[in-house]
Amino acid sequence: MHINKLQNFKHVKTNKAILFTAIMALFISCQSDMERIKTITSINGLPTESATDIEIIHTDSAIITMIVTAPELKKYDKVDEPYTEFPKGLVVQFYNNKGTVDSKLSANYAKRIDKTNIWEAKYDVVAVGKNGSILNTELLYWDEDKEKIYTDNFVKVTEGESILYGNGFESNQDFTVWKILHPTGEVYTNE
Repeated sequence: MHINKLQNFKHVKTNKAILFTAIMALFISCQSDMERIKTITSINGLPTESATDIEIIHTDSAIITMIVTAPELKKYDKVDEPYTEFPKGLVVQFYNNKGTVDSKLSANYAKRIDKTNIWEAKYDVVAVGKNGSILNTELLYWDEDKEKIYTDNFVKVTEGESILYGNGFESNQDFTVWKILHPTGEVYTNE
């Protein structure tokens, strides 16, 4: 009987060791899951504001200077570099002091860095100047403070019947004074 009790004791001791190991594994597993949940649900990664079907009207001395329309807006204030995102694209209309549209910009995605006032427009970006010039590119930056648009990407500019191609582009905000930094393709003249 004494041997039987010793075997039962070893069996109980082994069961306790297995139970302890299982509890520790469960605790460690729960701890890593909790860390994963904290990361996923972190407030810093969530927008502080969001809206759908928005229209933002910018004015200067009660005169409309710009209207931004977009299907969706998300604002992120709790990140290192706060920004506003337009994940489904936007349309921006720039107005002159007479209240008419001077130029227009559209893109399938846009983001505005709040600290620098620099906009990034991506994917099927189209800018139309007041003289009818049309710029097509996949990436375009707009510096609000300097009233300048620019890119290092491939661009196509249509002016009347002329089509110009190149890499890199700089322009004033209303797209009346512009240049292609590295033109490519053929250029035809009347001479």
